[in-house]
Formats: sequence, structure tokens, C-alpha cells
Amino acid sequence: MTPKALAWRLFFTCWTVYTVYWAPWIIREQFPALTLAEQGTLNVARFDGFIEDIFRGPHGGAYINNNPGASIAGAVPLLLGRPLLHQAINWEKQAPAPHIRTTEHAEVIAARAGLLAYFLVTAFLTVAGLMAPVSALVAALLAKRLAESGVEMKYAAIAALTFAFGTPVFFRTLYLNHNLLVGHLGLFTALLLWNRGWTRNRLLFAGFLCGYAVLCDFTGLLLAGIVGLYLLLTRWQSAIPFTLGTLPGVIGLAAYQALSFGNPILPSQHYMPPTAPTSQGYRGFSWPSPDLAWANFFHPSFGLFAYCPLLLLAFAAPFVRTGKWRVPPSLARWIYGYFAVFVLFCAANQYSWLQWNTGMRYLVPVVPGLLLLSLQVLQTWPRWLAWTVIAATVAQSWSIGASYDLHALRAPLAVLSNGPRLAWLDRLRFLGWITESSWIPWTCFITVVVILIAVWLPQRQKA
Repeated sequence: MTPKALAWRLFFTCWTVYTVYWAPWIIREQFPALTLAEQGTLNVARFDGFIEDIFRGPHGGAYINNNPGASIAGAVPLLLGRPLLHQAINWEKQAPAPHIRTTEHAEVIAARAGLLAYFLVTAFLTVAGLMAPVSALVAALLAKRLAESGVEMKYAAIAALTFAFGTPVFFRTLYLNHNLLVGHLGLFTALLLWNRGWTRNRLLFAGFLCGYAVLCDFTGLLLAGIVGLYLLLTRWQSAIPFTLGTLPGVIGLAAYQALSFGNPILPSQHYMPPTAPTSQGYRGFSWPSPDLAWANFFHPSFGLFAYCPLLLLAFAAPFVRTGKWRVPPSLARWIYGYFAVFVLFCAANQYSWLQWNTGMRYLVPVVPGLLLLSLQVLQTWPRWLAWTVIAATVAQSWSIGASYDLHALRAPLAVLSNGPRLAWLDRLRFLGWITESSWIPWTCFITVVVILIAVWLPQRQKA
């Protein structure tokens, strides 16, 4: 099998599994994506009052309290799927009155407006059409790059599959999520600059990816800064086309802020009504807090190492001298530096305390680098132990996505108690739109397994 063939198989595998597990919830970034696809605007006045993250602008209209990059990307599959969105509205008019969770304000309003099915289709399209293919592509390209750099094909595939299913990447892919997109854009950039055969176009594209990360979230500034500093110290002339490449994303964000709020510099958070997290520092951004840093690491509902203990091995990498494949020491230092700036930023961002209701996401961009360093350590362990650790980390990651229990310690117990689940099937059953049928999830699982076996079977050589 060639690296290219491996990449295609990995892409199809990841995209299929992610799509089967799509999460049927109403998410903040969906609102601008819908108005952009339906009305050509990021003004979400149509949905004002659905969630607390929507607020009135100082000059009219309503907006979400975040950068619009993820919503802009999410609008593409919604634009292509507009007939399905409209059909969902018509279907709901004829469907039985849904049961809803009265504690969920957005669901109550959506039910009154006859938009529950509309939002279900939105969730599916943004996962199947954006999050799943992007995450799958990143995993596939990672395996391809590793294989081309001399790592055995089998181990390149294992690294990519562990990244795809054994880390918080799996859970976060099931939602439209800007933090994960920032992480993916960072890994795309790293793979693009894997070797130093940097052409002007490659550097421009790397800059464009980092600029779009800024358009998705202000943590994109950390990514752009680290990459820019790396280029500046390695070959300073390379930083010029890279910087030019970032301009579309940066200018796009400034234009959005100017058109929406009247000021190209001040972020959307500056204009939103005060909340508990924004009472500290400037709109929730204060000095780094050791308590918050610890929570970002180990809190069972959103801690990086609670969700993926395997990543702790990354900090043993400098002390492990054996092993066939090693991350170059210079690259390892940049990975640790990238990790450090993200930790400081997220420890200063008081919104990090609110992750308990959405699961681990703020530190997800550091996952790829830490994973490569962790696998460098793991390869030196006895094979049976290494396989056991990988199986355990995949099982835990899968349990969070399969049980939709955001507590990292409870999720495996939930799967053991309730069996394999699909959130969207449970949601449809709860709404009363389908009947209880235990054979449906098993049919989905068996179908996916059969398809993937067919994809991975060795191809017969022509005589």
C-alpha cells in the first residue's frame, strides 16, 4: 500500500465514523452559519433570544460572542443542503408534537417556532459536510506525512487513528466547533511546512490558514505568532509571504467587527452584556490563574489530561533516548512552546470555567503535538502494554462521544451500563419522532463495520 492509498482509506474511515456519531444539539456557531446560508448575513437577529451567547449589537442587529470563521465555513454545507433544511420545516408541521427538555431554553423556543427538525438537519450537515471531512483529512495527511518521512506504514496508520479516535478530536468533531478548527488549521500548517522546501505559494497558503484561524478564534493569534516566529528565526525572508498570507483572515475579522459593532479593533465580547466570567479583568480575560490551569488539565468535565491521559507521556519524551522514530529535538521544543502559550492563554481566559457544559475544547489545538511526543515514548514500551494503552485511550475517547456524557470518569461507566448509543437516535426517540428500536443502532454499527472491512481488505494484484 502506498502512502496515498493509506491516506484515502483513513479519510474514508474517519469521515464515516464521525458522521455516524454526529451530535444533534443546538450550538452557538450554527446561528450565523444558518443566517449566512439563508440570508447572506452574519446578523442573527432572526434567532435573538435563543441562547445567552446572542446579544444585540450597539447599532442594531444581533450577533454571537465569538469570531465568525467557524460559522462561515459551516455555512457552505448548509447552503448546499438548503432543500433539506426547508423540507425539515415542512416535515415538522406534519409530525407529532415533540417532547422537549423544558430546561433547555433554545429547544423550547425552537419547538414553538417549529424549528427542531431544522436544527437537527443543521447539526447533521455541519458535521457531515465540514467537521467530519476536515478532521478526516487532517488524520489522513498526518499518516501520509509520517509514512513519507520513513515511519512504517502500519505505525503511521496507528498514529493517525489514535489521533482521530483516541483523543478529544473525536468528541469535538461531532459538533461545529471553532476550537477544533483552530487546531486543525495549525496541524495543516505544520504538515505544509514539514520540510524546508518552502516556496512562496506554500508560505502564502500557510499564512492564509493561520489567518483563517484568527477569523475562527483569537487563539489563532497564538498559532500565527508561533509559526511566524519559527519562520523568522529559521529563514527570516520566509516570514514576509507568510505574513501577507494572514491578511485575508485578519482583515476579514476587522471588517466583520467594523460592520457589526462599528469598531474594527474591539472584539464581540466587548459589546455583550456582562456575565459572571466577564467580571474579571477585561471581559473575562485576566492574569493566568493556577487554579484554572489545573482545571484545564484535570477537571473531569473538561480537563485535557482527564479526557486523554495518554498525552501526559509527552513530558517524558525528552528523557527517553531509545526508539526507532523520534520527533526532532528542535520540533519538540516548538511543540512545548506552543503548549505553554496555550496553557497561559486559557488559564487567563475565565470563559474556560464554562467548558463543563460543552466538554473539553480550549486546549484541543495542542493535542497533535503532544500525541506525537507521547507515541514516541509509547514505542519504547513492551508491545502488549503499548497496545493496551492505545486501546484504553480509544475506548475512553469513544465512550465520551458515544455516551454524550461530558464527565470523563462517568462516560465509560455510562457505555457499560447502557450499551452502544447514537445520540441522534436517542434524540429522535426522546422527541417522539421514532419508536424504540434496539436494532437500529446495531444495524448502523454492523453496516459501518462491513463497509470499513471492505475498504481495508488488501487489493488483489492484477495478473
